Formats: sequence, C-alpha cells, structure tokens
Amino acid sequence: MPPCIAHTRLWKKEHHISSFTWPAQSPDINVIENVWKVIKVHVQKDLSHIKSRQDLTESVLKAWSKLHQTYIRQLYESIPRRIRSVIAQKGSITKY
Repeated sequence: MPPCIAHTRLWKKEHHISSFTWPAQSPDINVIENVWKVIKVHVQKDLSHIKSRQDLTESVLKAWSKLHQTYIRQLYESIPRRIRSVIAQKGSITKY
C-alpha cells in the first residue's frame, strides 16, 4: 500500500471518520454513465457515417450538443435518491 494511502487511513481512524464499504465510482451513483450511454447510442446510430477519428469526434460532439439541459438537471436531481438507494442496498445493485 502506498504511504499516502496508509497515512490517510490512519488519519481517518484517529479522527473517527468512517468510509463507505463500496467504491465511490459506483455506476449507480455516477450519473455520467447515463450521459455516456446516450452518447454511445447516438454514435452507434451514426456508425455507418463514421470513417475517421474526425468523424467520430464530430458524432460525439453532435450527441453532446443534443443533450437537453432538462435531462442534465434530472440526472443531477436524482443523485440524492441514488445515494439513498445504494445505502439501502448496502452497495449492491440498485434500479439505477
């Protein structure tokens, strides 16, 4: 274990700070996964037109630009519910 991790764990223990027992990168609470899925679906529909790296970049940027502010806001507002679900499931898979 790298010294910085050991030092951090010791400091947290000395200050009575607990940690989650599941990774912080849980897809259930990481809303960017939803955004990546939307972009992936768009790019897959555009696949026959993608012949170069530039085409791929343009397809991704086009998908990104089509993301509605409402969708992003809904994802953001879902974070507390997602966290509660992960906690209730003790880190197991949730509906998200």
